[in-house]
This record gives sequence, structure tokens and C-alpha cells, in this order.
Amino acid sequence: MAAPTSDLGPCKKKMKSVDDTSIAPASTSSPGVTIPHPVPVLSQDILAPVPLINVYVAPVLDKKQTSRLIKEVSSKFPLPDLLHLKRVKSQKSGNKETTIQILLCKAPSEDGRSADSGDPTENGFHFDGLGKPFLTKVAVRPAITRRQYEHCAQYWPTAFHEDKALERRLKGDFFTSEELQSIQKYMQRALQAAQHAKHTGMEPVGAVVVDPVVDEVIGVGHDLRHAGNPLHHAVMVAVDTVASSQGGGYWDHSGPGLYWKEEQSESSNDETKDVADDSSSKRTEPETAEKDIHLKDFDKRTCDISGKTEEQPNDGPYLCTGYDLYVTREPCIMCAMALVHSRIRRVFYGAPHPSGALGTRYSLHTQPNINHRYEVFKHVMLEECSTLET
Repeated sequence: MAAPTSDLGPCKKKMKSVDDTSIAPASTSSPGVTIPHPVPVLSQDILAPVPLINVYVAPVLDKKQTSRLIKEVSSKFPLPDLLHLKRVKSQKSGNKETTIQILLCKAPSEDGRSADSGDPTENGFHFDGLGKPFLTKVAVRPAITRRQYEHCAQYWPTAFHEDKALERRLKGDFFTSEELQSIQKYMQRALQAAQHAKHTGMEPVGAVVVDPVVDEVIGVGHDLRHAGNPLHHAVMVAVDTVASSQGGGYWDHSGPGLYWKEEQSESSNDETKDVADDSSSKRTEPETAEKDIHLKDFDKRTCDISGKTEEQPNDGPYLCTGYDLYVTREPCIMCAMALVHSRIRRVFYGAPHPSGALGTRYSLHTQPNINHRYEVFKHVMLEECSTLET
């Protein structure tokens, strides 16, 4: 979702620097204080055991013929969707003699549908050196985690390439102590934004977008849906502040707790600007928020139902490419999809929500058919984020 061009609506006022805002700098953890690791929200393909299917195998009667049999069986029964499986399995029998079994083909599934190659015992099967085929179970796809691999290997030998970063996530030691302090710092900033929302009668949800490369806040938003627009969820507002930092933005936001990094020009240094001026930073009533938060003029145009759309130039990258989001409450399906379109890199959230789309009701970020996936971590400052609702 590229930033809309800024010449379509009224220009925003240049506001005071971030140092003068009502948002206090977030503090880091004290030495010796243990910070809990965020919990990764992973796909069921990672967490659940690998499904098993039935296949036909046959014992090798003469071990010296194993190489020949592998070639002949592979030619007769190719298995393009089971390439993760070894073709043969060796195991010791009760008398400590090693026996060899060879994988033939898939068996008919339990719903009665025939397998690709059918039953070899009913298909003119005969190879010198093999015994009578029988059924066994194997993994239907490659294992992703070591735990899955160990489960699959109990049935049939399978290839496995360990993802060390994923294993660290599963063990709960993925982040360094410095990274944990940074995560907590930015979630504290989101908590402060959520408190602003709560004090003005909005939903107590805050969101912060961060550029992790330079360790800098790009935009801060909080819930504003009760100010007149039901789309003004905290995540949507935060993403729009990122658009504002790039010279675009769809809504005009001014009020306490909101911020975006001012677009840089050749004559400017690294100065950042706060959205709130002296007068607006002192406003806390919900009525004031309704006056301060409004759509730009081009957002009030009537819809053209003919299907014709005016194409806008899109020369830059997506809005949040490479950025991280910190939000106090699990995003809904609308916000989660907006993060897909914005190309966010990672999402850290505090409290789960019954309608949440990143782990509770749905896990949108794990769906195989979306065109961008981001990492999700939950339970960051869980207690503090949960108490916002009380």
C-alpha cells in the first residue's frame, strides 16, 4: 500500500519537535530485571505433527540387489510429491539382523480414492528380490521442526534441514537481552499512546511503527474510532502516520499522543516533528478529538460506481517495508490485512483479543495464499496491556 500523494489534500501544519510532546520517553529495564520473551505466533504447519499417509513397502530379500531394486522401483513408481522420504529403510530385527525395506508407492486414501499408482499387488507387480508388499505410514510432507522430524523418523527415514532460528524461537531464546529491552521500550511507547486514547474516551489501544535499522520511531497512533470514523483503529491510524512521514497520508490527525517523523528534505537534518502543538497537547476531551481528527478533502469525494478509477503514481516502496509494529492489543482482521498490504516486517502485540486475527480467532499472517507474510509475537508486557481494558 503505497503512500498517497500529498497534493490531494490540505497540507499538515509543521508542529513542535518530539521532545516537547506530552509523550514521555520510554524507559528501559533496570539491570538484573528479567524480561519475558515474546511468544511467537506460528503456523499450525510448524506446531502440529506432520500428517501421515499410507504407502506400500516391500522387504528386500537379497541385500546385494538393493541398488538395482531402487532404480527399478523408482522407474516403475515415481514419487514426485514424496521426495523428502528416503527410498529404503534399514532396521534391526529381533535377532539383531539388519533388514531392508523399500518404499513402493502411495496406497489408496482412507476416503476410498485411489492412489496415483494403485495397489501394486493388483497391478502386475513383480520384482525379483522383493517380498510381499504391505502397508505402513509415512510423513506426507517434509518436517519443519526437529520435533516434527523426530516424530516422522519413527515411521520412515526422511530428509531434514534444521532451521536454527526457528528452533530458537520455539525454545524461547530468540532475542538477546538488548533486543528484549528495545521491544519493551517501544511497547511502553504504545502503552502511553493507549493511555491518551483511554483518557479521551476512545478504545485503549496504542500502536507504534519503528524502523529497526536506525532504531527510530516513524509513527505513533492510537484508537480514534469513536471520534467519527469507525475505520480509525489504532493500527490504521499508525500506518497512516507512516504515510504522513513519507509526504502522503489519507487523514489529517492532530491531537495528543499522535506522532509522525517529518518527511526529510535536502535542507533538513534528522529533526522529527510531533503532530500536537501547544494547545492541542492540552486537550483531553472526546469532543475535542472529533474536531481534530478529520478526513482530507479528497476523502470526501463521492464514489464513482462506474468502475473507473484514476490511477495515481506509485514510485516508492510499500509504506511499512522493513518496519516493526508494536500494538497493545491484538489487531483485528481489517488491521491485520492492512499490515499485509503495507509490508510490515514484524508485529509485537500485548493482549490477545477474542476477535484477534493474529493468533486468537485467526492467524492471517500464516495463510499460504497471501502475497506477504510477517512475523508475529504476542504477550509483550501482557499484564500492562491487559489492564488497559479495566
